Amino acid sequence: MKLKSVNGKKIKIVHIIPTLHLGGAERIMLDLVRFSNSEIYECAVITIADGGPLEGELRTLGIPYYSLKKTTDLGLGMLVDLTRLLNRLEPDIVHTHLFGAHLWGQVASLLNRVPVMIASEQNTDVDLGELRHHIKKVLSFGADVVVAASDAIREFLMKQEHIAAEKIVVIRNAIDVSRYLHVPPPKFEKVFKLLAIGRLEPQKGHDILFEALSQLQDIPWELAIVGEGSLSEDLSNRAVLLHIHDRVNFVGSILDVAPLIAACDAIVMPSRWEGIGLVIMEGMAAARPVIASRVGGIPELITHGKTGALVTPEDPNQLAEMVRWVWEHPDRARDLGAAAREFARTHCDVRGMVKEYERLYANFIS
Repeated sequence: MKLKSVNGKKIKIVHIIPTLHLGGAERIMLDLVRFSNSEIYECAVITIADGGPLEGELRTLGIPYYSLKKTTDLGLGMLVDLTRLLNRLEPDIVHTHLFGAHLWGQVASLLNRVPVMIASEQNTDVDLGELRHHIKKVLSFGADVVVAASDAIREFLMKQEHIAAEKIVVIRNAIDVSRYLHVPPPKFEKVFKLLAIGRLEPQKGHDILFEALSQLQDIPWELAIVGEGSLSEDLSNRAVLLHIHDRVNFVGSILDVAPLIAACDAIVMPSRWEGIGLVIMEGMAAARPVIASRVGGIPELITHGKTGALVTPEDPNQLAEMVRWVWEHPDRARDLGAAAREFARTHCDVRGMVKEYERLYANFIS
C-alpha cells in the first residue's frame, strides 16, 4: 500500500522490537533512528517485553520510547496496550524487528489500519521451530515488504519459510565504521590476544572454539569472551576440563566493545549459523584479521585469503590450523586486516544502510 499524502508533515515511523538488550537487531534498530533524516521522518520506539542496556542511548537521542512489558506467554493485555498506543501515535509506517514484534506488531497494526508494515529479518533462524516458521510465512502476507539483512537470509526466507521472492528486499546490516577506522593495526606481541563477541548460546560455537584452542597449548594465546547466555556455566566448566581456563576471560556483556576490539590481535567467530555478523564488520573496520565460519551471510563479507579467513563450521581442527596460521604470519594477517578495513569502509557504513531504508520508505510515499 502507498501512503496517499504527507501534506507537508513528517512521516511517522514506529519501530517495534521485543527488548533493548545487546543484540544485533536492537543495534540496527537504534542506528535506524539515530541516523534517520529528522527533517523528513519522526521516529518512535516500542518494546513489547522489556527495556535493556540500550534504553539509555535511545533516551539520550530524545526518541519517544514506550515499554509495554509483556508479562504472560499469551500477552493479550500487552496487545490491548499496543493497539491503543498505535491508535494514539497514528504511525504512517510500522517497522518490526524480531519474531515477537512481527507477531504482535502486525496484529496491532492491522487493527489500527496502519498504512504500511515493514518487517526486518536479521538471522537464519534454523532453531526457531516449524510452528514459528509457519507463523512467519503467514505474517509475510500482511507485511508490505520483508527486509533481509543479507542475501543468505533472503534465500533462507524463501526456502525455509516459503516467503515469496517478490516480497523480500535485501538491505545489508551495517555499522558506524568511523568509530573504528582510526584504530592502529594489531601488534602481535608476546601474547596472541583473541576476541570472541556473541551470546553464550549454541549458535555462536564457543564450544568449537574451546576445542580448537585446546590444541594450541604451544601458542601464547589469550581469549576474551564478550557476552552472556544459557551456556555460561557449561562453557566455564568446559574450559576447566580442557585445561584452558587460565587463558579464557569471560568478560560478560559490555555496551561498548570498541576498546576490546582495538586491544585484540584477531577476532574469532565460529558460528554454526549466522545472518550476517555486525561483530565481523567491526573487526574488519578496525583492521583486525577475522576468522569466521563459512555460514550464512558471512562469506558476503569475508573473501577467504583476501579480507579474512573462513573455516568449515563444526570443525575445531581447521579452526585451530587457521588460528595458528594467523599467529605465525603476522605480516600477512595485517595485510588481511588492511584489506578488510577498505572493504568495510566501502561496503559496511551505517549511513549507506539508513539511506537504503529511507529509499524503501519513500516507495510508499506519494
